[in-house]
Amino acid sequence: MKQTKSLPTCPACKLESSKIIGKHREYKLLGCSKCGLRYCDPMKEPDQNFYQNSYLYKHRSKELETTATTDDGKILRNWRFKTTLEDMQNRFSTSVVKDVLDIGCGEGSFLYAASKRGFKVSGVDIDPRAINIAKQLFRLKDVKVANLSDLPTTKRYKVITLFETLEHTQDPSSLVRKVFTLLENDSYFYISVPSFERKPRLFDPEADFPPHHLTLWTKKSLRILLEKAGFKKISILEKPLSGEDLQLHLIWWVKRQLGGKEVAAVLTKSESKGVSLKVVGKRLIGLLSLIIFEILAFIIRLSGVSRGQTYLVLASKEK
Repeated sequence: MKQTKSLPTCPACKLESSKIIGKHREYKLLGCSKCGLRYCDPMKEPDQNFYQNSYLYKHRSKELETTATTDDGKILRNWRFKTTLEDMQNRFSTSVVKDVLDIGCGEGSFLYAASKRGFKVSGVDIDPRAINIAKQLFRLKDVKVANLSDLPTTKRYKVITLFETLEHTQDPSSLVRKVFTLLENDSYFYISVPSFERKPRLFDPEADFPPHHLTLWTKKSLRILLEKAGFKKISILEKPLSGEDLQLHLIWWVKRQLGGKEVAAVLTKSESKGVSLKVVGKRLIGLLSLIIFEILAFIIRLSGVSRGQTYLVLASKEK
């Protein structure tokens, strides 16, 4: 009799307590009955080519001219950044040396905002275009292209941040244990991830499924993961549903239908001198849709059926 291949253990709780809950492309989607984590089989990260060619990231080649900004107010519209920076400022006095490492730093806007508040910042990201933007636009010095396996081994940090990165990694347990070793005593780890428990469940089949997102997290699975790595005093905040959440998933859906083309590029073909119709059209469409989605999000929140779209986790490493 042919032996059935056993399912991989849960990456969070390490138990053989999972079952198949779906399929996407060549991946099995698994759900852990112990901690609620959704993960996939195989658990394999894509290479740099995936991120450089995906419609989700093609905008980075034009980021300097279009959406990236050094405006502190606009940066702090990002709920994760604003909440994290406020907490960091409350925890540290101005006399404390505050080394911050942002893993998966992207274009560097969080590090830029942190540096303006007196933190000594550094960052790594897999995408060379993102690091180029961090250096050119935000004038960040200590940022570099690196895989998670290339993290520093000797330096220790007071704060490490991991925004929207854990769900992309094939071995989240090893990454979190690595972060624990890189932190000083009495230091802090901030993680943000998309919530598997979000309501409404806005799951774009390309953005929220493998190979892009290998895992989707619950509060229970996050606590178990961090406790197993040695972290203490774990707090988890939920991001309220906003119009931007709804808008983002629509943008992902439309881009996928258009094969990665910009929405405004399809609607506005010609350009005038100075400001292109493409840019104007894109901004106008974005503004009008955001107003509509903010109203819709407000109605959903009032109905009481919404639940946090993103989790922001704070964990401490103590002596």
